[in-house]
Amino acid sequence: MMPNLFKNLLAGLVLISAVGLTVSDAGACGWEPEYSVSRFPAFQFVDTPASGQRPDDVDAETVDFWYGYTGGNVDRQDIADFIKGATVSDVSAPRGALMEYLVSRSDASAIGFLKRSIAFSEALDRYYDCVWDYEKPSDSDLPSAIDDISIPSPSDPMYERYLFLSMRAHAAMHRYADVIDIWHRYGASVKNDRLKDRMLGYLGGAYYHTGNYVDAISIFARNGDANSLNWCLSRMVGADNLVKLLEADPDSEAVYYVLQDYMNYLWLLKLNLAEEWNFPLPGNPYRNGEYVADSDLAKECLAIIAVADRVMSDGMSAYPAVWATAKAFALNMMGRGREAGAVIKDASRMKSTGAMRANLERTALWIDFSNYDEAGGVQSKDLAERYNTLYIRASSKAGMVVRRNLYGWAFAPGEIADYAFLADFMVPYAALQYRDTPLYYRALAMMDGVKSINPEQDYCAFQPSNRWTSSLQSEGLSAMVDKLDGRSAMSDLDRAIFSGADIDVNAVHDALGRVALSMGDYEGAIGHFGRLDPYWIGRQGYYGYLQTRYDKEGTPFKRTDRGYESLDMLPLVGAVNYRADYSRKLLELRRGYEESEGEAKAEAGYDYAAALFRASAQGDLWAVSDNLWSVYHQVDPLSAMAVKVLMDISGQALPTELKARIWFGLASVRTMPDAPSYAWGGNAGSWDWKTFPAVSLEAYSELAKIYGEIRDPQIRGCDVLKSYMAR
Repeated sequence: MMPNLFKNLLAGLVLISAVGLTVSDAGACGWEPEYSVSRFPAFQFVDTPASGQRPDDVDAETVDFWYGYTGGNVDRQDIADFIKGATVSDVSAPRGALMEYLVSRSDASAIGFLKRSIAFSEALDRYYDCVWDYEKPSDSDLPSAIDDISIPSPSDPMYERYLFLSMRAHAAMHRYADVIDIWHRYGASVKNDRLKDRMLGYLGGAYYHTGNYVDAISIFARNGDANSLNWCLSRMVGADNLVKLLEADPDSEAVYYVLQDYMNYLWLLKLNLAEEWNFPLPGNPYRNGEYVADSDLAKECLAIIAVADRVMSDGMSAYPAVWATAKAFALNMMGRGREAGAVIKDASRMKSTGAMRANLERTALWIDFSNYDEAGGVQSKDLAERYNTLYIRASSKAGMVVRRNLYGWAFAPGEIADYAFLADFMVPYAALQYRDTPLYYRALAMMDGVKSINPEQDYCAFQPSNRWTSSLQSEGLSAMVDKLDGRSAMSDLDRAIFSGADIDVNAVHDALGRVALSMGDYEGAIGHFGRLDPYWIGRQGYYGYLQTRYDKEGTPFKRTDRGYESLDMLPLVGAVNYRADYSRKLLELRRGYEESEGEAKAEAGYDYAAALFRASAQGDLWAVSDNLWSVYHQVDPLSAMAVKVLMDISGQALPTELKARIWFGLASVRTMPDAPSYAWGGNAGSWDWKTFPAVSLEAYSELAKIYGEIRDPQIRGCDVLKSYMAR
């Protein structure tokens, strides 16, 4: 039994060999599928193991064996220390309490076994070291170490340990048929159940490599080896594989595991196709990122529906309810909600296990939820009660999820099936279903409800404060305000959803104010910003940025970069509602522009456009209009409005200096995400003029015509203009 334990060979040779990895697969930086308790959020009726075998568990079996073998005459810690660092020379010398005891008893069998197992471990260790260093492994000493291993007679006290060592040795050399042969010839004679479980790990790996996924899955499930099970399932996605398993044994563990994995894969595929990357991707890890190639969701759904119909019509399964549930799930995933509802109703009358029944009830809730008649509302009370029941059950399990995240405690996904279904399936599905509709408020409220029972799952990317202004769902946020202002008029379903949520109305009004500002609705922006709690304003991430820049003079149509001041250097004053204040300024500037005529209108328009630029993504007061800044979001509605105003006044007969400032503004405002501009700098002579938009080139042309008359140092010092003139 030794080799795996001595030197703790890669801490989990059971996993490495059992999971179906070749030696080269186990090399440095090799990616392995991550195991997640929420990998099966949408469809969960058969439990998967909580985790793989841990090195400490493996070492404990070896220590216990040798402690018992020596009759307790060697201390457990001495045995453990020997196992972790033993070398062949320690056996030959001998050194260590265990070896001294065996030598004193002239135990040639045990000494011989230790020498062979340690020699094999050292050879394998050298092999893996080469792989880790990206060198071609030299296995010249592996064959000789393996050839020295032979199975003795059953009367030998090391008989079982040699069986295990031999299976390991053949697995290391990829002789999987020999691993299987050893088990079938000798496995029944192994009395040590803990050692037998370890042997089964290698047997499962051999089955995996030889394509016997049915038996491999059963072994990995029995051994509680989640990682290996997931590896195996990753090769089994597809209705064709499911049909093969069904024909072998329609009620095998393998059939149910693959069915469950396949249904969750359908959800993963829908999420991928929606390109909603803010949610963690569940389902089969090997299909992540391949959604373009596997993009036909309807085809995949129809395939599982055909399999389910065959199983039910032919009476193949003892539990037809789970197949009817799968069919209903696929139908609803395709948007055929009425048919799905009829099928799930029939499924409720079919035979199932308790876990299948719970899965059926969750699926039925999702089908009714996603097809809820907002106008009629006849199902509202029943649906609300069922949603509330799910929420209560999820709440009772949320603590397990939190503790696992904090302490790494393991548990089976089935223990938190209700929580995973709500948090990792129902909420993301609602976000997709209601996206870009007024009902998006419902998805946000569901997120907040989950956050209240598990702060770790906060859906941070969906919070209004964490989204670009351009990506905010304004209809849903407006509806959110209406709901919060009129809770008594809520439907039963919304009352159930909002009862667990604690919505920050400040964040909602702030987001709506940003949207209104970006659309030029300054009155609306002032109305929303004016409802913000001043203490809330002072705690926002953008506040310190504006506090250091807001009242400082800026150069028109040019970003003025200033370093952040330390927060403890900022004055301790009441929060200033910068966004409301700037909205008032824009409102006044626009009125002045719209109400004036002639040269005065041009002056007012220039000032208004310059103020728009400052608050746009390109200006140094970008935090007035957005919470996030990026070079990928430089072109926004405010900068577009600035261009429109400048274009409107550019055609008038104006003094040269004012004309020059207007044309310089048009040249400087970026109108395409990839277009160069003076505002973003550059080296003279290096501009690619083909990438400039027409409005910028026209502006540079006009500036070039009057360059000799321009006195403005900003314009005369413009490197881009000089480069344009020189070409």
